[in-house]
Amino acid sequence: MIFKSVNVILVSFVLLTSSIASAGLIVDTANDSFIDTTTSIEWMDFGINNGESFNFVASQLGTGGKYFNWMLPTKEQVYAMWATAFLNLGADVEEPNNTGTGQLYASDGGGVFGSVFTNIFQSMGYNSTYSQNTGNELYQSLGWFVGTDGLSYVSSNQYSDRIGIGFSPDNVTLYDSVNYDANKNYNNNTYSTLLIKKDTLNSTTVSEPTTLAIFALAIMGLASRRYKRKG
Repeated sequence: MIFKSVNVILVSFVLLTSSIASAGLIVDTANDSFIDTTTSIEWMDFGINNGESFNFVASQLGTGGKYFNWMLPTKEQVYAMWATAFLNLGADVEEPNNTGTGQLYASDGGGVFGSVFTNIFQSMGYNSTYSQNTGNELYQSLGWFVGTDGLSYVSSNQYSDRIGIGFSPDNVTLYDSVNYDANKNYNNNTYSTLLIKKDTLNSTTVSEPTTLAIFALAIMGLASRRYKRKG
């Protein structure tokens, strides 16, 4: 009975540790991209194709194009990545379906003390900066993707407020309820197009914490069998 109780406690601990270690990791790379470790999909950083229209970027995805080996993500992939990045972090506001199903919104902190999003913003990059060298900069991004009824977008706003003159929370949005196709040929440094790396779509890499959990559970199973034989 004692062994069984200890076994249950250890199993619970390993699974909890694995869950915490695996949850919501966005990893920066040295290739102007970041990786959503829950799917192993590699995403192009913000600030790379900004200033180019959605239609231009889409036209450059084929062989010989500027963005060959990249492709447009599905709306499901976009939501999964945005949710991995910005939900379940303990932000002040976390709304997975803010104004409707799939309309994600989250906001937190900001200002002098930063927010729970700060490191993620650094990994993803940004498209444009406003109020530079004022101590109250705004780093802003908008990324187009093909949504439910046409062009949709994700957006992020990060406020530095290094001198404490005002307070605005950092915030992120996924907006997929209006057709923005009228913007397909619009160029703006704040706007970019979300792209994912083709060769990461079929990755089946198992994260280290998950592997550790499976190994630990196997060891516990063997120990349990030996204990039963002795009994």
